[in-house]
Amino acid sequence: MTRAGAFLRDAEGQVVNAAGEFLLDSGGAPILLPPGSVDIAISSDGTMTAAGDPIAQLGIFAPAPGASFEREDGVRFRSDQPFEPLIDGRIMQGQLEGANVSAVGEMTRMIEVQRAYEFSQALKEREDERQRSVVRTLGQAPQ
Repeated sequence: MTRAGAFLRDAEGQVVNAAGEFLLDSGGAPILLPPGSVDIAISSDGTMTAAGDPIAQLGIFAPAPGASFEREDGVRFRSDQPFEPLIDGRIMQGQLEGANVSAVGEMTRMIEVQRAYEFSQALKEREDERQRSVVRTLGQAPQ
């Protein structure tokens, strides 16, 4: 299983992802695009069309309840549990899954944490110097 959603046509006309894995129809078979097919579109229910003519029905599956996954690499996962057809699943053509974090927001947060650390370090050093000064002052013999 993969979460990768970008596909292309291979030399045989089959729809594959960047790793060469097939996009499967609702029956679990690889999808083959007719020669010369143009204007490929996918509707929200998973119907794939070429120039308005239906080609295939994409398989939309969900993991079984309680299934566990093991990451193989990047966006590839493996599960020993079977997948179940998802009846009300929806597909969004032209959309790729985005990251669940904001790089800019996290960089800003990291800078704030670094500045707070530097401030607390400087405060600690000033307090240490103040204590040394007090010890020096109290340790001097009266004249």
